[in-house]
Amino acid sequence: EDWRHWRFPNLLEVLEEFPSVRPYAPLLIAQLSLLQPRFYSISSSRAIYPNQINLTVAVVTYRTQDGDGPLHYGVASNYLQDVPIGEDVCLFVRSAPSFYLPTDPTKPIVLVGPGTGIAPFVAFWQQRKAQAAAKTRLGRCWLFFGCRQRELDLYHVEKQLMVENKIIDRNFLALSREKDIKNVNNPSCLCVSVTILQKYGNMTDEQVEKYMLTIRDENRYHEDIFGITLRTAEVHNRSRESARIRMASEP
Repeated sequence: EDWRHWRFPNLLEVLEEFPSVRPYAPLLIAQLSLLQPRFYSISSSRAIYPNQINLTVAVVTYRTQDGDGPLHYGVASNYLQDVPIGEDVCLFVRSAPSFYLPTDPTKPIVLVGPGTGIAPFVAFWQQRKAQAAAKTRLGRCWLFFGCRQRELDLYHVEKQLMVENKIIDRNFLALSREKDIKNVNNPSCLCVSVTILQKYGNMTDEQVEKYMLTIRDENRYHEDIFGITLRTAEVHNRSRESARIRMASEP
């Protein structure tokens, strides 16, 4: 089990590691489970792009074993990168009934999306742009976005235009590995909402939990599916690190 968590091998790597294992190919294929669908937030508003869907996708590549293992490729993201222009892609659209702009456009909103987590907010500001063009009065909008370097801020031009046109009122950028910014590795800059509430709201763990549940039930706090992906990665990373420590301690 530790070997599996540390190596995180694919099927080919398992067969290469244990060459004496010679499974009957048709039986092996019959036992393989279907790939699960990958969900991506839509980065476009139907008010602006009525006949197309735009996505913001990070092309995933990674090495296991603390960077010394073989190179692995994300299945869906690399497929989308390599698919020829004009090729048909099988997909379906799933609604996100708990993640949407306020039905009252005058309500103020705060958008927080690191990395490709900005994806749904591109659709949000496009929708607000269409509303503004229709002379709809809009509430204030603050956008918080984070990435490693400025060059990875893919929507910086579009965001600036939204600020100039009063679609976005405040645009905040956090850079974790920009060379010309001091203390880029300061962990105090990396805070989750619970920590902030505990520190600045003088709340206990129980009070924070109650508050977050309350604002969620009041439709004042919404999460997109991106958070599920982050949580899954966090669990996998912990399992791999625990396996590495146990394997290193064995004689």
